[in-house]
Amino acid sequence: MRPGGGLLWTAASSFRYFFYLRGHHLVTDGFILVGGPVGDGQQTLHVVEACDETEVRRRVAEDPWATLGLLEVGAIQPWALWLDFRATMTTG
Repeated sequence: MRPGGGLLWTAASSFRYFFYLRGHHLVTDGFILVGGPVGDGQQTLHVVEACDETEVRRRVAEDPWATLGLLEVGAIQPWALWLDFRATMTTG
């Protein structure tokens, strides 16, 4: 998921946003697996665990930052994870 900026999004607020998300329920409950700024920092990318696009949109819409106009869903693309270094750590 690429979050859209929301109405009050700026590069400075994006930095504060990630400190906010570190303990955020979307992270601690396992919805957002990893995330952070990409490219020049004007956009972010989140890898989320969801059944479908509807679940992604619902979960984000329920977030307090979304109701304040600070977080919105930009683009959603499914991703098949084929390579994962962490998997080799458990198999030796």
